[in-house]
Amino acid sequence: MSNEKMISTIILTNGHEERLKSSIDSIINQDYPNKELIIVSTKSSEMLDEYEINPMIKIHIKPELSGSKVRNFALNQVEGEYVFFIDPQDTLLNDQSLSQLYKDMEDNNSNFLSTTFITLRDGLFYFGEPQEDVNPITTDDYWFYFVKIREIRPIYGKLFGKEILNNLNVDIQSDQ
Repeated sequence: MSNEKMISTIILTNGHEERLKSSIDSIINQDYPNKELIIVSTKSSEMLDEYEINPMIKIHIKPELSGSKVRNFALNQVEGEYVFFIDPQDTLLNDQSLSQLYKDMEDNNSNFLSTTFITLRDGLFYFGEPQEDVNPITTDDYWFYFVKIREIRPIYGKLFGKEILNNLNVDIQSDQ
């Protein structure tokens, strides 16, 4: 067993996206050793059936769920300490993407990683680089930044510490 914390990647899909296979394969091919992939689909597909034998992948077909209920179901399946969302139409840049995200999270003692511009550390969101130029985002004003700066609104492409997701008790009625 690896010493690295497990990264749970979540793909929310209807099962028939054109690039879903590429998205799944980009996670499977990651060099990061301690990972799982959770796929929650509202529809079954032959393509998803191809991945059922892979023990790293957990596929759930949930036609009765929609919107935030699909996301919440997926989060309840997570075993990892870190959670990464990927859009079913996207792929990771290279086979070291999860390893680099993990390294950045650990090196910065963060529990939220969006881009080089936004991190959550010690209970505060930070914008900008280098560190001395960051502007803290507090619990009082983070929704302003989420709405104003579209970059951080979607959950896709973000690495979260599981504990922060448990503390975000927000019932969002959109797919974001």
